[in-house]
Amino acid sequence: MKKIRLILAVALWLFPLAASSQVSEEDMLALLEKNDLASAREKVSQVYRKYPSSATAAYFHALLEENADNAIKLFQEISTRFQNTVYAERALFRLGQYHFANGTYQRARQYFLNLLEQYPASNLAPQAAYYAAKSLLIIGNSPQIRDELSRCAEKYPGTWMANFAAEDLAKLKSPANHQANDPKKQPAAPYTVQIGAYANRENAASQQRSFSQAGYTALIKEKNEGRRIYYQVLVGEFANRNQARAFADEVQRKYKLRCNVVKREL
Repeated sequence: MKKIRLILAVALWLFPLAASSQVSEEDMLALLEKNDLASAREKVSQVYRKYPSSATAAYFHALLEENADNAIKLFQEISTRFQNTVYAERALFRLGQYHFANGTYQRARQYFLNLLEQYPASNLAPQAAYYAAKSLLIIGNSPQIRDELSRCAEKYPGTWMANFAAEDLAKLKSPANHQANDPKKQPAAPYTVQIGAYANRENAASQQRSFSQAGYTALIKEKNEGRRIYYQVLVGEFANRNQARAFADEVQRKYKLRCNVVKREL
């Protein structure tokens, strides 16, 4: 529940308020004021049924949908049904975020590129440009990635995304120096960072591959908790907790993942 609230809070923080002819975003936010998601879902659904042609109601209905597959379909519908509205931009971005978080980087990249092509002046353009480039970096197309990261850094100066792009570009230009000074490449140390925990090993393996392709040293650790077995995805080896926490914050900032510092089992 906390994770859902955090995602919702971030989504609302990222996007400015916009009016609708039938129901306003302020109306939607008022329904969410008390952070009672169960009640909010029901009320938003009622508004959506009452105003089916409202882009605002449709977007918040999709945002609060618990089933990921259903949410994807709703966002896809919004992106085509309500073109040239801020909600179509948001829907494309949410679709890109979903696929990026799930490791389907080619599809994520396509949604981000669609957003940039259809809405070049969007407030979401810096984020879309960076994540489109980052998807390409993970996929492994190095020659083109330098150009895309450079354009992102130059076109959106002063944004977090431009800073991230500059950081990634610097690592590409000086891989040997980066590896020598990168704490996650240091010899065995007592701390590591958990970037995921899955009941299904295939899901853990997918995340491990994604981070390995992005240049990180990731491994899977099987854990037993009573009768339950789950699989941790761990990245890095750190000499102290502060180093591990700093790296965890960087990963959380860049990839929107919840990370935990844990002790390595030596």
